[in-house]
Amino acid sequence: MFPNKRAKTTKEAAKKAAPVGKIEFEAGFFILKEIQRVIAFRAYESVVTMGDSFSQKQLEQMAFEKYHGIGGDSIGLAEKFMKGIEMFEGIYEDAVNDMTGQNERVLKFLLHCKEGKKIISNQDPRFKGINIASLTCKKLTDRSLVTGRTIIDMGKEVEASGRKIQAFVSKSTKYKDPHNKVSGEHINSWKIGK
Repeated sequence: MFPNKRAKTTKEAAKKAAPVGKIEFEAGFFILKEIQRVIAFRAYESVVTMGDSFSQKQLEQMAFEKYHGIGGDSIGLAEKFMKGIEMFEGIYEDAVNDMTGQNERVLKFLLHCKEGKKIISNQDPRFKGINIASLTCKKLTDRSLVTGRTIIDMGKEVEASGRKIQAFVSKSTKYKDPHNKVSGEHINSWKIGK
């Protein structure tokens, strides 16, 4: 059911398809890792509910397949993020490149908060924006695919951070008062999606 052979084949195909050399990401390594954590959390969330009936290795394999896709018709979460489809719909804004006049999909500023940076989704792996090579790499200097164990670990980190924020918000009187509008809640430009 969870063939390691397919994972090795997928890894080998990705290595052959990816150009050699360091990956350059417009917004820097930390923003790239945050984007990978968001994607990893979606994979972790869908796999962790099956925890008791599968071993840790099987869960890691399932998370790997969810994140990267298993080839053929299956699209991985990384590719869904790059395309802005399904659960990632609404993360991009349409813009026109001033120099070429072509349409671009730009990651909304709220999702990276890097002043003066335009993070563009482009399928070309040599591009400095969001592409499959940048979303699936271990490090900027290592193009091998993020492992299932790393995906699970990143998902756990996101879940732990979310629980800390939830605990903080639920204890705060500032957020409990329905008459007090917290800064940023009334601004439409901060809303994600349509």
